Amino acid sequence: MATNSASIGSKLRRRLVWSLLLAVLGARVDAADCDSVVAAAVAEDPAIRAAQAAVSEARAGASALRWLDPPEVRLRSDAATRNDQARLGVRWPLPGPGVASASAQAAQAREAMALAEVDALAARTAAAVRADCAELRHAREQRELSEHLMTAAARHSQAVQTRTSAGISTALAEEHALLDAAEAQEQALQARAREDAAVTAMRRWTAEPLALDRHVCIAPAEINAEDAAGRHPSVRLARAAVLAAESEDLAVQRRHWLWPSFVQVSWVRELSERHDGVLVETGVKLPLPDKETAASAARLDTRRFELQAAERRAEAEITAAAAAAGEAAAAVNRMEAGADSLARAQALVGSGTEAGADPQELWRLDRRLAERRQRLSTARYQAELKCIELRRMLGQR
Repeated sequence: MATNSASIGSKLRRRLVWSLLLAVLGARVDAADCDSVVAAAVAEDPAIRAAQAAVSEARAGASALRWLDPPEVRLRSDAATRNDQARLGVRWPLPGPGVASASAQAAQAREAMALAEVDALAARTAAAVRADCAELRHAREQRELSEHLMTAAARHSQAVQTRTSAGISTALAEEHALLDAAEAQEQALQARAREDAAVTAMRRWTAEPLALDRHVCIAPAEINAEDAAGRHPSVRLARAAVLAAESEDLAVQRRHWLWPSFVQVSWVRELSERHDGVLVETGVKLPLPDKETAASAARLDTRRFELQAAERRAEAEITAAAAAAGEAAAAVNRMEAGADSLARAQALVGSGTEAGADPQELWRLDRRLAERRQRLSTARYQAELKCIELRRMLGQR
């Protein structure tokens, strides 16, 4: 029994020495915060840089193809008698500028699609970085609390052994204390392994130490789900798809420039020699004579319906995510409301240890306090994950 206690104490001392050494070494390096890591990750991500290059290319193409509205040719034939006059008018769109207009709209659609992809990639990368930051901070807190429990368990075990040797406690209590110490040590080792895994995950973003004293995610104060849905990555991509379908439909129409687009018929009746009269005009837009036009129009309608569905879906997702983030934040606030009582209880543990109080009662109280802090840390972690997901839906970095 004494050997187990000595082993636990030796491992604890080595861990404390390493913690102090790392703290001294880390103090010499300026620690980065999560926001700076997010900015660096977004700026250096190869996929985002490639998408940004596509934006520049599409923007240059759109600038080179900007035209005025496509002009058209109008022909009119008049047939007149003494009092009546009939007119027949036909319109043709000019081919060159019309095709250029369709190409310009297609370039604008490519630009909008590339911009939406850049923002979606950036929001996804930022969410991944912030999630890793939240995981690392949570792992650190859990490791610190587990090591505190390991220290308290070793102290409790030593105190029980002393009382057992003096005939005050029993061998059964000593066995319980040794088992508590072993379990606390196992939990501390698991927490250390989780922190090591979190540190390894962060190395893909930065090799610098991180200062995670403040929250890695702050949720927006107020959210209008209907307005916010327009910033959802899926909605922006759906809008770009509509613009691309419109440009495709316009290009199909411009390929049939020889086919008249509009026919207008007019009739004029003169009622006097002063050219007073009545004018009646009617016109009809002519459909294009092929199946490709109907197919492109159907695709355009499909893209518009998909945009409406994406907007409704994004609005529902944002509403649910905002509610979940708010509920998680409220749960954290409720748990933090008892911070004063926790501080008083922890002070009582310290004073009781110095005064030689019952080690079993002190250990029970200390363990409850540490477990409550662990639950609070986990609640904060869950709240931050929900906040990160909400920000991703809003297209925020």
